[in-house]
Amino acid sequence: MMNLYLFWRGLSAEQRKSFCKTAGIGYRYMDNHLVHRTKKPSIKTVDAMVKASNDALTHEDVIGFFMQASSAKKSA
Repeated sequence: MMNLYLFWRGLSAEQRKSFCKTAGIGYRYMDNHLVHRTKKPSIKTVDAMVKASNDALTHEDVIGFFMQASSAKKSA
């Protein structure tokens, strides 16, 4: 299971820009909000991230990444 944060940090600056362009996600939105789980993506955005990752991420990986944030907030 791949963590979105680790996947993102493992990319070079050029790869990050390419990933965002391919997924149709703004670079700043991805880097500031999605990677740090301050916002939750739509299913359409999750699908775009999975496709743009070239199979490095799965739907389960991305959805699970955001579900971890939800369960941590509820238990706090």
